[in-house]
Order: sequence, then structure tokens, then C-alpha cells
Amino acid sequence: MYPLLENSPYPPAAGVYIHIPFCVHKCNYCDFYSITKLDKIPHFIQTLLQEIELFAKNKDYRKIEADSIFIGGGTPSLLEPQYIELILKSLNTIFDFSVDTEFTIEANPGATENKYLSEYKQLGINRLSFGVQSFNDDELKFLERIHTAKEAQNTIETAINQGFDNISLDLIFGLPNQTMEKWANTLQTALSYNLQHYSIYNLIYEEGTRLTKDLNSSKINALPEDMEEEIYNYTVQEMQNKNYKQYEISNYNKENYFSRHNIKYWTHQEYYGFGPSSHSFDGKKRYWNFSNLNKYSENIYKNQLPIEDIDELDNDKIIRETIMLGLRFGGVPILPLKDIYQVDLLDLISNNENLFKRHLEPNINKLIISPSSKFIANEIVINLIKYIELKIIK
Repeated sequence: MYPLLENSPYPPAAGVYIHIPFCVHKCNYCDFYSITKLDKIPHFIQTLLQEIELFAKNKDYRKIEADSIFIGGGTPSLLEPQYIELILKSLNTIFDFSVDTEFTIEANPGATENKYLSEYKQLGINRLSFGVQSFNDDELKFLERIHTAKEAQNTIETAINQGFDNISLDLIFGLPNQTMEKWANTLQTALSYNLQHYSIYNLIYEEGTRLTKDLNSSKINALPEDMEEEIYNYTVQEMQNKNYKQYEISNYNKENYFSRHNIKYWTHQEYYGFGPSSHSFDGKKRYWNFSNLNKYSENIYKNQLPIEDIDELDNDKIIRETIMLGLRFGGVPILPLKDIYQVDLLDLISNNENLFKRHLEPNINKLIISPSSKFIANEIVINLIKYIELKIIK
């Protein structure tokens, strides 16, 4: 049993992820798998359809009930609508999608053809996720984004005019030399559109990225942590002032506009990924595809699913993930962990008051991070898991 299933605001159903590994330009901070060889798109689509067909042959006759499709990347909005249509037709042979399926496509304003938006809508795409990141042109240049602030605004306005009523923006704070004034400009510009969803992340220096290499070679300096925390606290307060709920550490929604697809990841629901580097979880094990288009394609040509590795979930892993994911979204269910896995979180915390009690608190049979401690959520999660491993997990 997965205790986190009770955190989902939706009935259990599978999610589908499609990874489109193409970008006009690879940004310096991005560690997602992508390439810039756009001429390979038509051939890739045919290979992707073959993967979906191979997956169908390895499943039983029963269709999988699903209620979300997420096309990510890369830059999926580079795809012409005809390719989206082919992918959707192929998925419909395997999945039984609900009538209210959330169908999201990620889009970068600088690579989004506005003429595609109406066709996307006709194909059933009902949610757009725009990778805006900033409304300051100098910050966009630093992040090597290919759009300007004005282009981002034009794209958002076009989407609204096309009738999209479920739009999410990605924003990044914590850039080197970022000032409160610049961040306030980005946040207030974003909020002026009164959109349904915002994902607001602090800049992470991911291993292997060019930005991290610049940091390690002292070409740039990270923003001081106290300034980053000040920006974070300002953001939380402003989102509350505008009646947005911080339903996950980095995600804010209006009313019931959750990211239904991401909730699959946070609550141990099934999800199935297609395309290079995509991940899947079938309810028992996680597995993921090769993060290389050539290796991905070679396996499919051999009529083999392009799976690089498999991770079986045992009880210890379920405990770790329940704590890690639960503290970020919805809270950690106290009773299931105690009854099923013999982990008494309240007892553990009471025995280590200095480390945890000031950061964690019970809330309706769940353990949550105190609002004042959310900025250091990752640190709290790491320390709590280490403590539990020391006391319980062998």
C-alpha cells in the first residue's frame, strides 16, 4: 500500500508523459535531456510511435485508465499539430482516457508558433505550461532563453485570447546578482495575468550544466542564501495576497487548478513515459528510458523497449519516498506509516526536539513542514530520512 495515495485530490488513475527531446537552443542551467538537431524530429516521431506500439504488445488486452497527458521536453511546442495528432491516436490504443483528462503541453515563448495554439486546442490540449522564467530581459539573456519579456507577454495574451483557461507559468528566482526589485517585476507581471497556476523555483546548479561549470570556475557567484530566502518569503506572501494556495513547495494554484499530472509523481500513482529519458511507474517498479536518442532508437529498431534500468520499490524505499514526497505535497500520513511500516513519526520527532520539532508539526493525522520552514524543506527532508534510516531502516 502507498500511504500517499490519500493525498491526491483526484481518484487514482494513470498519467502519460511524452518527452520531446528537441530545443532550438540548450539553456546553460538545464539538465533535462535535449538536442538541437531539429531535422531529426520527423524520424523521431516515427520511432516514438513504434515505442508506444511495442509497449502495447507487452501489455495485456485491458486498456489502462488514465486522466492526464503531459508532453514535455525539450520544447514540445516545436511540434507541428499533425505530430501531436499522431501521438494522441497511438496513445488511444492503449489508454482509456477520462472525459476530463488534463492534456498539457510545455511551451517556450521564443519557440511557440502562435498559429499552432488554436490547432492544439482543437486536438484536445486544454492546459499550457509556459517556461517564461523571468520578465527581465537581462535575466533571460543570462539564462540563455531565446525569448524576450515582451515575447513572453505576447504569447500569454495570445493563449488567453485563444480561449485557454488553464495556463501555468514557470518562473525562476535566485539568479546571481538578482535584486528584489527585479524579482518583484517578474512576479507582479506574472500575477497581472491572473492565471490558474504558477510553478516558482529557486535556481538549482545542476551537475554537468554549463552554469554549474561557471559557478565552480568563479565566473559567477551564487546569490547569498539570506537574499534568496528574502525573495522566497516575499513570493509566498504575495501569492497568498492574490489568493493562490501553495499546495506544493514550488507550486501555487487558484481554486482547483492543480497540476494533475505532477500529482501522480507526488502520490505514488501510476505513470507511463515515452521518449528518451522518460520515467515510468507501474505501481510496483520504476523504470526509465535511455537518455540518448541513438541508444533509444537502436533498441526500438530491435523491437525492444528502450529501458535503461529498473528499480523495484521495497518497503524501505516506500518509507523514504513517503516522507520525501509527503513533506513536499499534502503531508506525511502518520497512521499508515505506523500501522503498515511500523514507523512512528511523532515518537521519533519527540525524541529529537531540536532537530525536528521546530520545523515539523502534526496536522489532521499528517506531518507537515511548518510554514516558516518551507524554504529549507530539502534540508529538513534529508535530515529526517537520515535520522529514520539510523533508527529504523537497515
